[in-house]
Amino acid sequence: MKRLFKTFSEKWPEYLLEILVITIGILGAFALNSWQATKSEKAARQITLQRLEEDIASDFKRYNFLQNEYVKRITRCDSILSLINNQRTVEERKSIISLDAISFYLIEANTTTYSEMINTGRLYTLPNKKLREAINSYYREVNKWSRYIEKSNGQLREMVVLPENNDYWLLQQVIWSGGKVEIEKFLWLGSQYSKELNQIESLVLMARKNYQSSARTADYL
Repeated sequence: MKRLFKTFSEKWPEYLLEILVITIGILGAFALNSWQATKSEKAARQITLQRLEEDIASDFKRYNFLQNEYVKRITRCDSILSLINNQRTVEERKSIISLDAISFYLIEANTTTYSEMINTGRLYTLPNKKLREAINSYYREVNKWSRYIEKSNGQLREMVVLPENNDYWLLQQVIWSGGKVEIEKFLWLGSQYSKELNQIESLVLMARKNYQSSARTADYL
């Protein structure tokens, strides 16, 4: 025991230096690891933000496309309504049926990267608070208007499948396929005024209203 104390008393500076070197080494390793982790997280965050930017840019392209499609559909509805108001012959009434007026579009955002950011918690670690709020606000707005348009589409679908519209869809398929229209099966084609034409007009008016609302939404987004 005396020898141990003697050795320690003689060599304690060496031991202290060795402990100090080990401690500095450990702290340095921790610091390096922390720096590398921070650098890695920063790089990953940058890649994620770049992907998010690409997603939103893709969304905007789709909104522009949809807005143009809605405008085309509104124009087509106007043409059909004009034909309904001015039709005189069977051929003119057939031309009304031949025009495709009803389509359903959804305004949706690509949420792949956004969902990943939420699931990994990366969204909440963004140092820029305004950026976090802007990202969340964008996806909330798109989701809100998407649900609104889907509700409008649902109302239009309910009207589309009404039994009163069966003749319209059946006759449209015959015309599109180039088949012969048997007037005796569609006697209302021989009349300038009929409940069938009134029903078509109501359907097209509702579709037009739906397209107008959706076009404004696409423009807003």
